[in-house]
Amino acid sequence: IALALRYSGARLEWQRLARIAACAALAAMVAWPMKRLAPDIVALAGGGAVLGLAYAVASLALGSWSASDIGHFRAMHQRLGRGRPRALGRLLDWAARRAEALA
Repeated sequence: IALALRYSGARLEWQRLARIAACAALAAMVAWPMKRLAPDIVALAGGGAVLGLAYAVASLALGSWSASDIGHFRAMHQRLGRGRPRALGRLLDWAARRAEALA
């Protein structure tokens, strides 16, 4: 990575990477109590679901997604889900407005 960055002249977005790491840490803390569930398959499935949902919420709340990222998700929502559920569409609209305001 260092070699590619050196020759391309590109720079990493350290603030964005730090927000992504913070989202992962928050999601892990939320999902950690799920490990106490028995049997293990329930803990695995429940923990995975909680981790995914917590990461999605944290990443939107902390502004980890760019406007183009959200635009891609909006296009997938329209193409695959035909705009349903509408609550997801409203959430993506809010996230897009927020990302444009932060940019």
